[in-house]
Amino acid sequence: MTGHETQDFMMADTAYQAVLYREPQGFMNDFRSILEERETENNLILGLNHCPVTLQQRYADLYYVALYQDKNLCGLAMRTPPHNLLLADIGVDIAATEALAYYAAEYLQILPGVLAEESQAEIFADVYARRKQVDAEVHMEQLIHELSAVNPDISCAPGDLKQASADDIPLLLHWMNEFQLEALHTTLSAEHQQRVLEDIQRGQCYLWVLPDGTPVSMLQKTRPTRQARCLSYVYTPPLERSKGYAKSAVTTLSKELLKTHAYCVLFTDKSNPTSNALYKHIGYQVRSSLRLYCFSERS
Repeated sequence: MTGHETQDFMMADTAYQAVLYREPQGFMNDFRSILEERETENNLILGLNHCPVTLQQRYADLYYVALYQDKNLCGLAMRTPPHNLLLADIGVDIAATEALAYYAAEYLQILPGVLAEESQAEIFADVYARRKQVDAEVHMEQLIHELSAVNPDISCAPGDLKQASADDIPLLLHWMNEFQLEALHTTLSAEHQQRVLEDIQRGQCYLWVLPDGTPVSMLQKTRPTRQARCLSYVYTPPLERSKGYAKSAVTTLSKELLKTHAYCVLFTDKSNPTSNALYKHIGYQVRSSLRLYCFSERS
């Protein structure tokens, strides 16, 4: 299905209209400029929609929601089933977020969870859980960091940054699975493994390699937006930690990306003081906090 579907509804004596989009191009044509007003905070939505054709081929049932109150835009969201609903950060409006949660509960298929700016996520989860009679539990909290200049006092460990090749696929898949287990408490899905192979072919995966050729850390560049590039999958195996390898890899790739982008973006686990201190030392600054709520049947 293409085009838009509209739904008028009332909440707390206020009239709202939700517009449902079924294809990326129309949604991005209408709202890209609004999302880019907070480009770093909306990195997930902007980056995922960087290539609309590929996104729609990968997620045939994806959808987007634009919420209006008195013809004024007050909320944006997207979902790529079976994944969580993502709420755009266009300014936290309590009433609008409550209305968006009401709409999702009444008119959309049941959600596994919602990811949004932390206060917005809390408001949405509370209303949605009450309407659907489900439990809402915080599953993860993240920080979004932005870098416009690398700390000039950073020194790198011995070695070099190397673009990964097909020969590195087994190692990268193993390390990415370990990253998923450690950071997200899940394993690497078959879908994600296929994306890793595509990312390697596009030259987006990197390794920090010692002078003797031994790879000791990895990272990836992903989700391009108008002014930025996101770094992800920063991982060093336990036996190689505390030696400066991740710092060196992130510093080197960040410097390279800043030659062609205004800034770099990183997402981290809010509860991990080690990685957050590391990125702050490199020059990254916190721009926003995200929270993921997962929904489950009440016992």
